Amino acid sequence: MEFKIHNVYGEEKLSSIAKKYDTTPEEIKALNPQAKFIKLPFSSTVVGHGQQIKIPIPEKKVIQTQFYSDAPLNNFIFNSKARYRCEQINSTKVNNTLTSYVNQKTQYLLEQNLEEKYARTELEEFLYEVIPPALADSFELVKSTEFIKNKAYFQLSENGKIEKLLNRNAILKQWNEFKEKDFSKLPFIASLKDKETIKNIEQAGDKQFNNPNIQEYQRTLFNFLCFDQYLYKPIEELEKEEFFYASTLLPPLVIPLEFRYDKVRENKNMLTIKKIAEVKLSDKLIQELTAKYNEMLKPAIKYSFTEYKLFFSCIIEFDTETKLLEKGSVSLKEEVADNIENTCEFSLTRLLNYTP
Repeated sequence: MEFKIHNVYGEEKLSSIAKKYDTTPEEIKALNPQAKFIKLPFSSTVVGHGQQIKIPIPEKKVIQTQFYSDAPLNNFIFNSKARYRCEQINSTKVNNTLTSYVNQKTQYLLEQNLEEKYARTELEEFLYEVIPPALADSFELVKSTEFIKNKAYFQLSENGKIEKLLNRNAILKQWNEFKEKDFSKLPFIASLKDKETIKNIEQAGDKQFNNPNIQEYQRTLFNFLCFDQYLYKPIEELEKEEFFYASTLLPPLVIPLEFRYDKVRENKNMLTIKKIAEVKLSDKLIQELTAKYNEMLKPAIKYSFTEYKLFFSCIIEFDTETKLLEKGSVSLKEEVADNIENTCEFSLTRLLNYTP
C-alpha cells in the first residue's frame, strides 16, 4: 500500500484527518499501530500532538495520479533550449574525519515549451571522482543507469513541477537493451560472486524503470532547480511548500520541511531567489532519530546521540524573459552534531558558447 506522511500539530480529530485524505479512521489506525490515539469521553478520537502518521492512498487515487504515460515523441516542439554543466560534491565525515568523497560533473541539455507545459532533459556527460577508489567500479553502474534514466520527456504542472514522465516505454526499452548486452560486462557486476546479489541489483533496476517514481525525478538536483514555481509565477506569488526529506544518515526516517522563497535582488530581467528550508522536528521524531542512531551508527561511532541538524538551501539566478536558469546552487548538510555529517554541494551554470 502506498502512503503519505501527515504531521500532527495540536490535537487533531482522527475523523477530520481521514476526511481530508479521503480515507477512513480505521485504515489510518491500522497503518499506525505505534501512534498515540486518544478517545475522548462522549466525543471523538484525536491524534496526539507532534506525531508523524502514515496516511493510506486509496487505490483509485494511485491510478488517477499515475506518473507515466507514452506520447508520440515526434509531436513535441520546443521553443526554449539551454545546455548546463553541473558539479555535485558529496562527502561524509565521522568524528570530523573524512570517510567518503564523491565528485560528479555532469552536462545536461534542457528543452522546454512552457506554454504547452512540457520539457525534455538529456544527460550528455557524466564524470566522477570517488574516495575510496574501491567504490569506482560501482559508479560505472550508476553512470550507466543515469544516462538511461535522464533522457526524459516531462509534463509540467501549473506550479512548474515535474508531473508526469512522457516516454516511459522508450526509457524502459533502453534499460532492457543495456541489461541484455552490457550489464554483466560491468567490472562491478563481474566481480560479484553471489548470483543472488546480481539478481537483486537487476530486479531493482527492473522496478525502477518499469514503475518510475515522481519523487526520484523531481529530486534530481538539476530538475529540482530547473522546474519550480518561478517558471509560471512572479516572485510575489511564490508560495511556501511542504517537502519531505528522506534522511541519508538515518534511513528510512523522513524529515518534514517547509521551503520559502526570498527575493535577493532583481536587475532588469535577472532575478536572484533564495529558497531555504525550515526544519520541523517534533519530540516524537527526535526520539525516532535517537533510536535509529543508536541502532545504526552508535556501534561504530561509539559516542552517544547529541543533536540532529539539517540545513537545506538553494540560490537561483533566473532570467524572467527566457524562463531559463543562468546559475543555481544547492547546499545541504545533515548531521548528528560532532559525530557524523553528510554534506552535498551542487552547482549548475548555463553554457554561453556551447548552446543547442
